[in-house]
Amino acid sequence: MKVTADIYAVLITQTLDALATMIVLPTIPFYALSLGANAFTISLLGSAYNLSQMVCSPALGALSDRVGRKTVMVVGLMGQALCNGAMSYSESVAALLAVRVAVGMALSTGPVEMAYIMDSVHSESDLSHVLALQRFMTSAGALLGPLVARALDEVPFGLLCRGLVCVNILNLVIGISCWKDVAPKDLAQSGSSAPASPSS
Repeated sequence: MKVTADIYAVLITQTLDALATMIVLPTIPFYALSLGANAFTISLLGSAYNLSQMVCSPALGALSDRVGRKTVMVVGLMGQALCNGAMSYSESVAALLAVRVAVGMALSTGPVEMAYIMDSVHSESDLSHVLALQRFMTSAGALLGPLVARALDEVPFGLLCRGLVCVNILNLVIGISCWKDVAPKDLAQSGSSAPASPSS
């Protein structure tokens, strides 16, 4: 089995992101209530986040086909850090809603990360191993997040968001250090390259 360090780096950053996101996510409705939100606006927070991801994921996938996977993934992490930092200072429902839309946009790099893995792992058996490991690690992070959130239920929302920024910065360091920068022309010439969007 030949799985390179950059692939493990992708899996680690995905796991840390799932863990940190699921620490903050359960606290958002309670924080929104403290700002005066009602049931409709709380549901709108989730819908706006998912809608922005649905719209932006194909666009970022197509962009990564042109400028390279690493560039889009790194910029996405920078965007996550900025958005989560802004979320820590949200003092109105409207501001929180706007930030959640921006966070959804920044977190739309999932197809790019998958394309990076597909571009880098050429053996079918190795790819099966990586995808199984990815599912296990990210699921473990997502399941552990709410448990950690329960232990941190006395921590202010703003401080939790700034902790999420720290995780984003850690992921950024890992990504810049470990991910490979494949030129777009190399992606186009490689027969094993997987488009990150249906239109690319």
